[in-house]
Amino acid sequence: MLGKQAWRLISNEGSIVSRVYKARYYPQESFFSASLGCNPSFIWKSLFETKDLIKAGTIIHIGNGLHTSITSDPWLPDLNNPKVTSAHPALFGQKVTSLMCVGETSWDSEILNDMFDDRDKALILGIPLSQASREDCWSWLLEKSGIYSVKSAYRVLQQSKNNGQQNSALWKDFWKIEVPSKGLHFGWKAITGCLPTKVQLQIKHVPVDNLCPFCNVAAETIIHILVYCPYANSCWIRSSISISTDTFVSFSSWFEAQVAGKNGSLLKEILMIAWAIWNARNKLVWDKKSMLAADVVLSARSTLNQWSFAHQRRMDPLLMFNEHNVEVEHWITPANDTIKAASVGKIGRVAPEVAEVAGIKEALSWIKSKDWHKVSLESDCLVAVQAIHSSASLPSAFGQLVADCQQLLAALNNVKVYFVKHSANKAAHFHARSSCYPSVRVFYDYNSPAELVEIVKNDSYL
Repeated sequence: MLGKQAWRLISNEGSIVSRVYKARYYPQESFFSASLGCNPSFIWKSLFETKDLIKAGTIIHIGNGLHTSITSDPWLPDLNNPKVTSAHPALFGQKVTSLMCVGETSWDSEILNDMFDDRDKALILGIPLSQASREDCWSWLLEKSGIYSVKSAYRVLQQSKNNGQQNSALWKDFWKIEVPSKGLHFGWKAITGCLPTKVQLQIKHVPVDNLCPFCNVAAETIIHILVYCPYANSCWIRSSISISTDTFVSFSSWFEAQVAGKNGSLLKEILMIAWAIWNARNKLVWDKKSMLAADVVLSARSTLNQWSFAHQRRMDPLLMFNEHNVEVEHWITPANDTIKAASVGKIGRVAPEVAEVAGIKEALSWIKSKDWHKVSLESDCLVAVQAIHSSASLPSAFGQLVADCQQLLAALNNVKVYFVKHSANKAAHFHARSSCYPSVRVFYDYNSPAELVEIVKNDSYL
């Protein structure tokens, strides 16, 4: 969460908060090169602690390349090393804009071939350049949108902590347990030691007694309140779970021992009964209401059964912008006086959604050059289509291509982009497999066979 605030400092440098912190702590530098300074505030010290985390997932997204150093700044789309590894002397002190063709929105292949190794060259060619002149900006490489998220940052921190394969395997299995989200969230807090028991609160200097509210004898640790307390033990006895009689020092080690070798239904009950015990504890502490052990087990099973029933009957969200063929399984001919286009794209070392939206951009550019109207362009990449119909600004390579598509659509008359299932887009995929070109467009003109022949013969697009 602190990382999110630090991200706002670098991604929105025009805000008042960002300008104040820059003037106070790094007037001639960037956030990443700033030092803690003398007499720092508590907030700045907290934000400063997130610098390594932000640096681990942030790169500069190239717009016009005027302010990005080729050798010093992290601008290559590679999490392991976002900086250039080529050591050609002519690169030092130069900006990324010097690698682009003059007057064009493309990379200068001759310069790339002469000055960069294969790794750098492949990554650079995979960075799309926008037709509009945009400033370079910071982009979060761990999200397609390019915007920092707490979820992806947390995943980075967990990966750095989970050095042992056993712990990593535990979490891999844990997140697959099919229980309500509140059950998974509770389990995560209990396993990681974040559950606010009285002992945990005392560690955080909260003035409370440490006695278990059930037995009023032992200290309320996580392992005690959920496992060893007589009340909790009676709940486990009334369930179908045969818990281990061994002594464990933490709930995480106890949970790991319980889940070993058990099937999915037993894992669900373990997690939900532990959640129900904690629920009963909270009712006793805050509402002064006690529950029978049998009622705790019944509550756990009832909650799980209701969630499972609703989960099985849930419906996938509909695409409100898709006016037709939401459920189309096969390709259909377009309406009279309408051109239908199906597009799939593959370019270099880029993510699939980036390749797809690049294909859509090329198709729209071709439609514009033909001065066509009433065109339906279909793609089986839901992420790309949804992004094109969204008004959000995305600071990433994917977002830059989306913005170009939106700009092209605004200049075209009655041209629409739709999502169709893969089975309804086989024509494009057939040509994609049989073509040696990196991107393929298949266009159909239902009422003009002559135009169709002209398109098929044009091997610059097929």
